[in-house]
Amino acid sequence: MRKFEYSSKDFKKTDSAKCKLAIQYSRSEYGFTIYHTSLKKFVHIRFKPFENEWNTEEKKLTQLFNNEELLKLNYASVAFLYYSPKATLVPEELYTEQTQNQLFAYNHFLSETELVLSNKIEHSSIVNIFSFPKNLKTFLDTKIKNYKIFHQYTSFVESALLSNAQNAKNKEVYINVDNHLFNICVVQNKELHFNNSFEYQSIDDFIYYIHLTLKNLNIADANIPFILSGNISSKVGTYKILSRYFKNLKFKDSFPKAAFSKDLTLDKHYFDNLIYITV
Repeated sequence: MRKFEYSSKDFKKTDSAKCKLAIQYSRSEYGFTIYHTSLKKFVHIRFKPFENEWNTEEKKLTQLFNNEELLKLNYASVAFLYYSPKATLVPEELYTEQTQNQLFAYNHFLSETELVLSNKIEHSSIVNIFSFPKNLKTFLDTKIKNYKIFHQYTSFVESALLSNAQNAKNKEVYINVDNHLFNICVVQNKELHFNNSFEYQSIDDFIYYIHLTLKNLNIADANIPFILSGNISSKVGTYKILSRYFKNLKFKDSFPKAAFSKDLTLDKHYFDNLIYITV
């Protein structure tokens, strides 16, 4: 799990009205970034695991907002990024707000405790439809002003499309790793060919789902570029096993829309999803 903090010397709490806050929430950890709109760079980044990932979501969020003083400031805008496998992508021409529940239900069960939300994915004609717990929406309404909810597909796919635009002719595989869930998409010619997420319990599960995806897409080239982001580094077993099968691995290091403080030495692929819902 990720655990790190970075704060630029340029960051001042009194500047919060000039900043954008982005919060990432998943079952086992949270993270947030603060982006200064005048300086046009990230000035604060923090990731931390929850003390007990099996607490209710509402209890974890209560602890988060009680413990993190920076979340209580007034920001120009707030983005809340939610990790969940319950989402589906549809062509924009098929989407209407009136039919989004029906479109979502083609692929996922919608319980009485959830509502359906959507994000338009920039640089595409794709809409991401996803479920979100009603009790969390009620909680966030009491804690944050001027905020928008995003699903991780939204940021992940937009990031992949923007990155592939620099190398559009090549087919590329993008993988974003969380502690219990990973996203995988295939992009070529600035178009999305495939996207899905898989919950996994072990490295064997992780590798199996990747091989299954490539097999179903008839991708047999061991040298196809794999661009990695999220909770993964060259020191962990997940990466080492991936490198046995695929020779062209690299970490996400291209961010066309973002700028960073010069004193930021942290690998930026760790918070890739927050970058693309902020700038």
